[in-house]
Formats: sequence, C-alpha cells, structure tokens
Amino acid sequence: MHFLYLVLITLGVVLVGVAITLGIRVFRTPIIFDSSKDNYFRIETDGVYDIWARGKVLRVNNLGEVIPQIRHAVSDEVVPLHKVLFQTTSQGFSKGSIKLFHFIAITGKYLFEEVTGSSLNALEDTFYRNSRFSGQNNPVVFLIKPHQSIFVIIGFILCCVFGVNLIVFGSMAWMLF
Repeated sequence: MHFLYLVLITLGVVLVGVAITLGIRVFRTPIIFDSSKDNYFRIETDGVYDIWARGKVLRVNNLGEVIPQIRHAVSDEVVPLHKVLFQTTSQGFSKGSIKLFHFIAITGKYLFEEVTGSSLNALEDTFYRNSRFSGQNNPVVFLIKPHQSIFVIIGFILCCVFGVNLIVFGSMAWMLF
C-alpha cells in the first residue's frame, strides 16, 4: 500500500515540475515591440501576435480614445486586428497590462500607429464616455508579444492544483496508514 502512496507523491512532484515549466513559458514571453520607444518593429517568424496595453494601476487611461493600428511597412497594408475574447490581465503594484487584440503577421517590417477610436468593448466604452475624467494625462504603452494560448494557462493552473493535492494526499496517507 505504501508503494501506491509513493507513486502518488512522485506523480504530484512531476505535475508541479510541469507546472513550473509551463509557468516560465507563460510569464516569460518576450516583448517584440514597445510603443514608448519606437514606431517600427520587425517580425522574424510568421504567426499570431498579441497587443497588450500597459499603464498605471487605478488610474484613468486613454484606452477609450486611441486604438492601435499596424501597417506593413513595404506594402502599406493595414493589418486586421481581432478583439480578444478573454481579456487576460497581468498586474503588479504600480503597473498593469491587459491583452486587447491579436493579429496574424508574416515576416517583415511593420509600422505601429495610434489612431482615434476606442480600444474598449461596448460596456467599458460607455462607462469611459460617461465619466468626467480624461485619460490624456495617463497614456498607455502598447506592447506586442507572441501569442500564448489560453490552454497553456489553464494547463499551468491545473498542474499546480493537482500536483500539490497529490503530494499532500500521498504524504498524509503515507503517515496515516
């Protein structure tokens, strides 16, 4: 019977190890472009990329007034941006980020512009328009990162939960029986 508990503990340790590698993959995504530094950026590999907005936490920003626009530098074509269904967020003590759009890009050089419009969904835009505050004093910085699937994040969470539970259950059962 102790062999079964040892297998549970080992499986839990393996799942926690998988969770750590998934967590590194999720949270260490490289930033390809930062709008505060330059207007041009280069895509090295074809694929799907995400546009994140980063700004100060608990402050009104200008997301209701600007929308990002990406043009291919050679052909001058506007790249279509698609709204993200699940707006993933990342928050620290002073700055927070939110994933707004994703787009498909081929290898090449691109121009990033901010045009008049709203980057918010309809409900958020209604609140923004009815507020008396302006976000002009707190502009956001747009970041472009390679796309991370929501399934990788879900796998990270599940591996953390099940791995720790298997370790705890196996350890408790080992001591009790």
